[in-house]
Amino acid sequence: MTNCTIQPVGQRALLKEIQPRREDNGILLPDDAEDEDQVKLVKVLAVGTPLEHVNIKKGDRVLLPSYAASMKKVEFDGEEYWIAKLEDILGIVKP
Repeated sequence: MTNCTIQPVGQRALLKEIQPRREDNGILLPDDAEDEDQVKLVKVLAVGTPLEHVNIKKGDRVLLPSYAASMKKVEFDGEEYWIAKLEDILGIVKP
């Protein structure tokens, strides 16, 4: 493993998909979220230039459409990540 990191640029976020699980509120997020009507639960690992009116930060768990034109899959050091525009994030999952 290298000591490199990925820092998104512009108004983008580096994301890591969280394994689907049942949340306390009973919502089950499927592991086969390939349909564009479904969403992925992801964790924010890094944020480029933040949006002025949105407070998304490292460590947040957010919902992202399973298909967004700006979303790019990245494989780095044997791990799978996503880079997406901040404006494509649908919402922040609060505890």
